[in-house]
Amino acid sequence: MKIQCNIALPEVILESRNHPYMPPLTPLHHNATNETVQLEGDFNQYFRLFAKKGNEVNVLEALTPDVMEDLIDYAKRFGMEMAGRDIFIYDGVPIRKKEDIYALYGFAKLLVEKVIPFWHMSDGDTAS
Repeated sequence: MKIQCNIALPEVILESRNHPYMPPLTPLHHNATNETVQLEGDFNQYFRLFAKKGNEVNVLEALTPDVMEDLIDYAKRFGMEMAGRDIFIYDGVPIRKKEDIYALYGFAKLLVEKVIPFWHMSDGDTAS
């Protein structure tokens, strides 16, 4: 799934540890300047987070404890890549049931309602 935003986003990759494969749709996926970002709590048991070097603080500020908890509770099967004004969401399993579509929508809604507004309030000054 692809979501287009009206602001520049930081370059971020969120990989599910349950389904780590994500097709490289953007150059960011293989960028040597990506840094692994370690988060608090048990978030790192479910996800691996990568950010472009220099954007780590912006990413950490947006992923508040309540957002991390929601990701663990509702979206641990998904991966995500932000690049430019685009968000790519990856599902680790085929969508075969209505519940799969609801889960995908729920993850997209979480990003749009809780994560993207943080960067919009920052005037999108997070993409380098």
